[in-house]
Amino acid sequence: MGYKTSQIVDTEGFPFYLVDELRKSVNVSTIIELGTAGAASTKQMAKVFERVVTIELIEGRNNADLSLTNVQWLEGDTVALLPNIIDNLISEEMGMQSGDSKTYNYTIFFIDSHYSDEKPNESEYPEC
Repeated sequence: MGYKTSQIVDTEGFPFYLVDELRKSVNVSTIIELGTAGAASTKQMAKVFERVVTIELIEGRNNADLSLTNVQWLEGDTVALLPNIIDNLISEEMGMQSGDSKTYNYTIFFIDSHYSDEKPNESEYPEC
């Protein structure tokens, strides 16, 4: 799922060229995607990031490709799941200390969770 938005962004809405530059410039190993949809951007992310965590609200919509072993496919409410993911990132960060020097494990958050169906949202979840 996703849309070609221009001649520059031809990755179904995911600005890969910008994210990849950021990944390379500060050595980012993890990306958290909020809103998997059809997983086109997830599959792109999996090619360059060591770890991808992606969350999709609608059960069965994420087209999970379980052959991508560096992707954690989650289904559920981002608001409910994200605090635990962040806590895990912080715990991992605290465990990375080596003597007096600290190695940072940067994470990119790609926030793309939104209501996108043709019919009005009648679910219990508010639209962003």
